[in-house]
Amino acid sequence: MILFADVRQFTPLTQHFASQAEAFVHFLNDYFRHMTRCVEQHGGFVDKFIGDALMAVFSLPQPRLEKDAEQAVLAALMMQEELARFNRKQPEHMPRFTIGIGLHAGVVNAGLIGSPQKRSYTVIGNAVNVASRLEGMTKSLGASILISQAVMIRLPRPDRFLLRGLGATTRRAVQSGSRCLV
Repeated sequence: MILFADVRQFTPLTQHFASQAEAFVHFLNDYFRHMTRCVEQHGGFVDKFIGDALMAVFSLPQPRLEKDAEQAVLAALMMQEELARFNRKQPEHMPRFTIGIGLHAGVVNAGLIGSPQKRSYTVIGNAVNVASRLEGMTKSLGASILISQAVMIRLPRPDRFLLRGLGATTRRAVQSGSRCLV
């Protein structure tokens, strides 16, 4: 189970901090602290930070299928709630922002990837690419969270969540089918 989360409208945020590099780093680290806590509270781990995005993995080292799917969706929902609280606590002059989250389940290769000088334990594979594409589609579809059909079928009780199908065009775009979680 792979989760990608990316900050929307990041450029205005960076412009706000244009002459305050140290303050910007502190702000971004504080945001990541909150998001990481949401992931970890639901049994996932943050694999990496990619600029203003994060990639989290559920199911490693041992897949728990239904439990992982539900925990990943709950983490995504908690991230949205935590971001709302985070935004409310910022001073009035601070820009508010939103995030898009994509979730997909599938086979990945896990291991140390890199060069002899620098390596990191990570996951790679088509499932990672699909999760990233789903996250990218949240902006154009006006959705905060997109989950794939592969995640949905692993949910023990999908009726607990408000799910909306996105149709064949979206399926072709991510080559996996998807659902929109709102």
